[in-house]
Amino acid sequence: MFWVVFLPKVDFPLHSLLVPVLQSLFLGILLVPLRLLLMFLMLLLMWAFAALRFLGADESLIPKPVMGWRRVIPHHGVYWASRTMFFILGFLRIKVKGWRASPSEAPILVGAPHSSFFDALTVIPTDLPSVMSRAEDLKNPLMRDIYHFNQAILVSRQDPASRRKAVEEMKRRANQRGKWPQILVFPEGTCTNGRALIKFKPGAFIAGVPVQPLLIRYPNRLNTTSWTWKGPGMLGVFWMTLSQIYTNVEIEFLPVYMPKPEEEKDPSLFADNVQKVMADALGIPATAYEFEGRIPVMGVGHLKLPLEPGLSKLEQLIKKAGGDWGQIRNSIGACLRGKGWNVNEEEFAMQLKLPLSDMVRHIFSCYDQDKDGFVDWREISLGLAVLDHTRTTEELIDLASQEVFYDAKGKGSVTEEDFGKILRSLLGFPNLDVSKVFQEISANGMGNLTLDELHDFALSHPSYKKLFSSYLRRQHSDQLKHPIPNGLCSPWFPLPSPPPLLAPPRRKTA
Repeated sequence: MFWVVFLPKVDFPLHSLLVPVLQSLFLGILLVPLRLLLMFLMLLLMWAFAALRFLGADESLIPKPVMGWRRVIPHHGVYWASRTMFFILGFLRIKVKGWRASPSEAPILVGAPHSSFFDALTVIPTDLPSVMSRAEDLKNPLMRDIYHFNQAILVSRQDPASRRKAVEEMKRRANQRGKWPQILVFPEGTCTNGRALIKFKPGAFIAGVPVQPLLIRYPNRLNTTSWTWKGPGMLGVFWMTLSQIYTNVEIEFLPVYMPKPEEEKDPSLFADNVQKVMADALGIPATAYEFEGRIPVMGVGHLKLPLEPGLSKLEQLIKKAGGDWGQIRNSIGACLRGKGWNVNEEEFAMQLKLPLSDMVRHIFSCYDQDKDGFVDWREISLGLAVLDHTRTTEELIDLASQEVFYDAKGKGSVTEEDFGKILRSLLGFPNLDVSKVFQEISANGMGNLTLDELHDFALSHPSYKKLFSSYLRRQHSDQLKHPIPNGLCSPWFPLPSPPPLLAPPRRKTA
């Protein structure tokens, strides 16, 4: 369900958007400075109580459960300072549904959808659980004392072994049920718009202990809280949210999820099943989307592919420049006749019937992997054949098998090198690693694919057929002609009930 990421625009009456935005701007001038001042005072008060927990104590106490007055007094101080701070920011009421399990019943809490940095307020109804955070934040004296108070599990980006150590620490605490505070984890690992759940990372599930799902909703007419990889930055989201008189938030505790024996042995299966339970409760899809660095990707078998197909840039360039598909088809035909295989930058633009612009140079450089100033026009032609939309998947595979391309028909098989060229050309990712895919689908283990195996891969393989049936075709779906302006987020728009054509199913895995 790719509509989850790029939804069509919904046309609202002008006043339904203009009035609340103007109201927010005017109120923001009055509310934001005052709220920021009071928030800063609450942070100082919170820091004072946090510093009290290990005041005068040996640092060896930090990795151990806290007992006595060091647990009770600082805990209540930080709790009420936190609640007051979020009240000042406009979260006047935190509506809670369900019951929180005890640490002995569910050592780990998993929260989703993770759509905002305001999700930090979930520590209030969960009674200040431990969290996972960046070790680099300890350089800030204010944050250092707060994290020490929280006994947060820290992960360093500079230490490759840090993530493994963090997981081991989580397992250690989780298996000492009741001695430690619960651990709160957002298994999506990044912020989305909340319209779907992206793939859960397995870290919170490696311990194989019961977890309690925690649902987070912001049921407001104006969506000001979402903060995603594209769109308004932190300051914009902060300003718009603090400009509201109040912001609604709802936290729902689901029943504790007890892992089955097979889930205890397979954290990924455990994570996927909890994701589905939470998606069902939210009434949104559970997807296989995830993030690699700052890029949203989807997993297809052994491939991690960006949500935007690589060929889309080439297609956008051709459309923007008013390219003539009739002439481009002639270029594909010339390739079929064995003409002009290796082309330089100028010839590349000429074949596309486009001026030599910076965008043309950029796309050329993407295909010029060895940086010798030439690209194989056959690879471009296969991509253009996909964009032409006049060939079926079977015809595309047959085209790639012809003599002038990779001669699979003549040789009766496809080598791993040629398979990589075919797949990279059809998908539009010149540096895609396909070695694991080749090993998976090559049945004979002789280092090549038969033509039948190549066709089965594209047409009927349970994992990879969607590359051709969905992934390469989706940018032309009617639902994707008008992507919302914020990628995974649609901020600052009124949230009426979606029209029937946009209503999401209860759950559908991608």
